[in-house]
Amino acid sequence: MRNLNDTLLLECVDEGYCTARSKVGKPGFAGGKQGRENRLLSAKFVEEVSKNIHNRIFDEKYDLNVIKVVDGKDKKKAGEWLVDSCITAGKKRKEFIRRIIFAMESESGTDKQAFNEDFAKLVHVKASYKLYLNGLNQKTRKGVEKYIKTRLAYAQQFLNKEDEDTLYFGFWPSPGKLGNESRSSAWKQLKQFPHLNKIHLYKFTQGNFKQVQEEK
Repeated sequence: MRNLNDTLLLECVDEGYCTARSKVGKPGFAGGKQGRENRLLSAKFVEEVSKNIHNRIFDEKYDLNVIKVVDGKDKKKAGEWLVDSCITAGKKRKEFIRRIIFAMESESGTDKQAFNEDFAKLVHVKASYKLYLNGLNQKTRKGVEKYIKTRLAYAQQFLNKEDEDTLYFGFWPSPGKLGNESRSSAWKQLKQFPHLNKIHLYKFTQGNFKQVQEEK
């Protein structure tokens, strides 16, 4: 296992997002109702981010537990355990899982109710490293900046700076529609809203969130 480097984690999330976004309009992601397409894209994002983290930071001694999206088949395959994604010590559930090394929850929506439910899972689960990924769908750069600031301040009140685990909080472009007037996935409109096409990652340290900067 490599050290979980802040910039490496940011790269893993960004690469997973790019891979998932490349599926827009592809077989298995283009058919059916728009809401179903967006849910599949969200699940694909979680899967690809998790695979990147598992492959680039951990090794074969640790197992990845995450739901899988079957490319071209418009369906998901169960595989998660406790949270949306986790990396564990213990062989594929055939042995007792002794430890959760990495735990992740992701929510494409921006409402507080969904956040309360999913973030609570991450706060209370026992894991060495934790990552929460929160969707963004604001139509302006100022809207994104305001939302991030408000959401981090809200999340911070539930955290204890004395906790031994390491927690990261990321923001990603939700594949859902932008506003009630739009029927199309936001991932199809990123040329119109380029400010959304970015991953923002923060690390909770010494009682505050500090942004992880891209490696130059």
